[in-house]
Amino acid sequence: MHTHIYRHSVECLTSKAVRGCICEYQRYKSIMLWAFSFGGIYYIAGWLLGSDLIRGDASHLISDFLTDIVALGVGALVLQYPSATEIYRRYGGFLQSILLCIAGILVLLHIFFAENQSIDGEYVILFGVAAILVNHKRLQILHPHEGLFETYKKIGNSLKSGEREITTYIAQLLHVSLDVLSSWLTVVGGIGIFLTENADLDHVFAYILALMIFVSALITFIFALRHK
Repeated sequence: MHTHIYRHSVECLTSKAVRGCICEYQRYKSIMLWAFSFGGIYYIAGWLLGSDLIRGDASHLISDFLTDIVALGVGALVLQYPSATEIYRRYGGFLQSILLCIAGILVLLHIFFAENQSIDGEYVILFGVAAILVNHKRLQILHPHEGLFETYKKIGNSLKSGEREITTYIAQLLHVSLDVLSSWLTVVGGIGIFLTENADLDHVFAYILALMIFVSALITFIFALRHK
């Protein structure tokens, strides 16, 4: 059953299709294409700039592409085998939390094996702004008519109340909304590097990014545990 966090599209509400809601499936497909098209470019930019923060943010976005595939697969299975909906959604949520942990580990690996070099803060800001625009578009596709803070507020209220949600949808919502937040973090880090000319700030903000990803993985795991 859909709860207050999930919003149907107009096409779904007016559709007379007998196989159930398809707007969830369509949204996963759209945000997957955005993650795939920008993630690789973003990572290459981080590699060329020598920025662990950008590479970490890009790794998180690329991991989004993988969780989008999981969510898309779960959505397809739910449409095909509605009687097993709860099982698919629960284990899909567990898999998504694992992928989030892998993204966090990748960020830490980038930091540990990074070579010390100068970083142009203005380019970090530029690519961070581009990432904000892409991720905000993805959030609007996934959760229409809601801003970033409204989205986090609803997730927090649901977490505190113990209410059951659509686990795979919550996981994607957390992942995409975190992408927006982490891209803002990249811009702030770029501003700090530009103003202070201190490349070590790149590592500091990358550690913060990794912490955000691990917290998101934990919340996704909690929602999956509730989905019995």
